[in-house]
Amino acid sequence: MMISMSIYDGKPPSWEDWSEEKEQKKKIVHDQLLQQALGEPPYNYEWGNISSAFSPQSGSSSIDNRDKKDTLTAYIQYHAGNCFP
Repeated sequence: MMISMSIYDGKPPSWEDWSEEKEQKKKIVHDQLLQQALGEPPYNYEWGNISSAFSPQSGSSSIDNRDKKDTLTAYIQYHAGNCFP
């Protein structure tokens, strides 16, 4: 399972004002947030990893949480009352 998140400046993102420069700046902010919260990368754990990335294919920057063993999926299902399949 992978969960991705991204910050934005208060208005929903739009292709009308998109630029690679803005997305690269967003990645820098993501990197800084992770460093403040978790210290220096890499962020590899027994359960999975957390990373910050810019994807030229999607044109977006994100913080990604990849679960190696479906432990995150199990946690979410348990705490959400098993409302996810």
